[in-house]
Amino acid sequence: MSYFVSWSGGKDCCFACYKAISEGYKIRQLLNLRFKGSSHSVEKNLLRFQAECIGVPLVQKEASWENYERDFKETVRPLVSTDVQGIIFGDIFCEEFQEQKHKEWAEKVCGELGLKAIEPLWGMKPGDIFQAFLAAGFEAIIISVKSDLIDEEWLGRKLDKAFLNYLARKKLNACGELGEYHTLVVNGPLFRKKIHILESKHVKSGKYSQLEIPKYK
Repeated sequence: MSYFVSWSGGKDCCFACYKAISEGYKIRQLLNLRFKGSSHSVEKNLLRFQAECIGVPLVQKEASWENYERDFKETVRPLVSTDVQGIIFGDIFCEEFQEQKHKEWAEKVCGELGLKAIEPLWGMKPGDIFQAFLAAGFEAIIISVKSDLIDEEWLGRKLDKAFLNYLARKKLNACGELGEYHTLVVNGPLFRKKIHILESKHVKSGKYSQLEIPKYK
């Protein structure tokens, strides 16, 4: 049986995919629903390039906040076949939320599609996920930070223990579950080829400072 992966290009979905594969799950496709007007999603061509470097097909579709569930189902339903059993998500239980809405939503929607929701990271502490991601050999760069919480100097830098310590000093969620920061994974055990950033620049977008990446190989 095979599975889809809900994919953003960042560390959590990538590590969830990695853990699922290590537990015997076979991955068929990466699913990327892009919010219209989103200021911190990975540029669509770069995301496609990332999928090529991993070697797994990517399906992309634009979605809206208001109709996300409908758009999600419309994207997934035509892809489901008899050998597809479920979707892997990178959701993390976040104490700041005091709720389980992400997991409940995934289980509800997958159930309506006749699929299982697989949550490899659920129940793990954010700090443990961060460190396990690095220990597994993944490399990620910081591509977006909330300007009032995290210094812009971190943009473009690799995710590392220095950044984890910085987040701890500021009492921020280690995995950025409240939107503190976003990442792009560029290398690791899932990758056939490493992504090299050739050119980048910092740009402001509302409450966020972002890394614009026009050239890469």
